[in-house]
Amino acid sequence: ENSKYEDKDGVLILSSPTVEGRKILCQLIDLVEQLISEWYPGLSGEQIVPCIECLKNGLRHPYELKVNHVLPLIAEHKLSHECDANHKVDLIELVPDLLLADLDPAFLLDPNEVIYDKEDESLLGVGAFGEVYRGKCKGQAVAVKLYTAKEGNKIEEVFKELRAESKVLQQLHHPCL
Repeated sequence: ENSKYEDKDGVLILSSPTVEGRKILCQLIDLVEQLISEWYPGLSGEQIVPCIECLKNGLRHPYELKVNHVLPLIAEHKLSHECDANHKVDLIELVPDLLLADLDPAFLLDPNEVIYDKEDESLLGVGAFGEVYRGKCKGQAVAVKLYTAKEGNKIEEVFKELRAESKVLQQLHHPCL
């Protein structure tokens, strides 16, 4: 019996389950998505990720997790998922790009250090992908952007915007950022 992936068109990317492997996988996913959007702008497809535990156990037809089904889990701060074969899998192993696993840990903030009120008097602005509030981080005045899926925006678009903005900001070195 053939594997279910032998007769499918698409791109299969495998990587080492290490920090460096995740970084490389995230970069490859970004490049493939960019190439598809630039070369085939009308092409749409569904991203699927096979359960890594099903593959490790040699299942010829592993459980497939649709990426657009993972996004609500991440938004709810759920960091693992159980497949139909009862394998509990950490999402960092399946979708490291969506969890921003390739960002430098020094770039990330401890959420307990960021203080803001989600009240109208703290609201600085509203955009297509979120709201910006006045806040403090480590005692310094900051703007806090909350990404949200607003009417007309899909959650996939919000995650892509967050990822793109994070990658750009990580490369900038300025005392005000």
